[in-house]
Amino acid sequence: MTKAILHIGAGKCGSSALQTALSMQPDLGDGFSHYASICSNGSLLSGSALAESAVYNPHGYSSSINAPKLVSLSAGKTKALSEHLSHAAKSEGRIVLSNEGWINDADLFNESDILRCLGIECEVICYVRPQVEWINSAWWQWGAWTAAPLARWVRNSLRSVDWHEKISKWSDVRGINKISVRLLPEDIVSDFCGLLGVAALPASQNNTSLPGSILRLFQGHSCLRPDAHSSAIDFILSRYIAVEDDPTPWVLGPNIIEKIISETRVSNERLLNLLDEESRKAMVVDPRWWDSSAYSARNKEPVLRKRIPYEKLDSVAAQALEAVWKLDQENRQLRKKLRTI
Repeated sequence: MTKAILHIGAGKCGSSALQTALSMQPDLGDGFSHYASICSNGSLLSGSALAESAVYNPHGYSSSINAPKLVSLSAGKTKALSEHLSHAAKSEGRIVLSNEGWINDADLFNESDILRCLGIECEVICYVRPQVEWINSAWWQWGAWTAAPLARWVRNSLRSVDWHEKISKWSDVRGINKISVRLLPEDIVSDFCGLLGVAALPASQNNTSLPGSILRLFQGHSCLRPDAHSSAIDFILSRYIAVEDDPTPWVLGPNIIEKIISETRVSNERLLNLLDEESRKAMVVDPRWWDSSAYSARNKEPVLRKRIPYEKLDSVAAQALEAVWKLDQENRQLRKKLRTI
């Protein structure tokens, strides 16, 4: 059996930063651990090919396909993928695979017995964060670009943040030897490398929240962010534009915050049993999981678009123009090189 590490998410819990760091250095330096990504056609990307693919991806990283696509691969492709995984792991090595949505798919992994079909035995690693913060962040990732009112969207999202229910199901998946649940730290890359016992990779800030002024611009110009799935622009702009003191707008009021904490309390109490002792102690004393007053200093902003302060809009415009100038220079240089080929 090929040894594997499965990073299963959760989404909005540092996955993009982790996947970016792993994609930039897929061979993790110990000669034993190798990051790889499963492609939609059943092939496997690893090594320099994976790193090169990530460079050309607008998101800046390479990650494995979602679970429905994985389990729907033909028997022939699944067998070939098993051989590719074994080869990529090299002698006595281990493969690291990541998809932030896999946290939701324990039942699908179990019913399909896909890990056994692929010939891998796994350790699962998952990161979670307080649900209130997750929901505010997720609103700007997905909810704000739908027609759903905030209160309804939050209500429909509560099932998505039942961390205990989602993670505990993985204990039934055949081929899983260990499940490690981590509270999202400031530096997920170093924490993940510490779990693997490899030297820390350079930290990545990919998919850090966009400045609030840009999110407000999106609200007024739907062509820039037409729907919940058109997130590539977020990754691209975050590489070029930063505005000081312009955080993601906080849109959750006291009543919604209290509802989130109330609805997730039992799940969070059960989640404590899945944590290591150090993490358990940290979660118990962290009021963001248990007490709505932990967010009393947050200044609630309107859900709908509000006027953008001139100085912030000025900063966005200046950086955007500078980015256009630099990208145009790069484009002309590339065109010149192409003419000489």
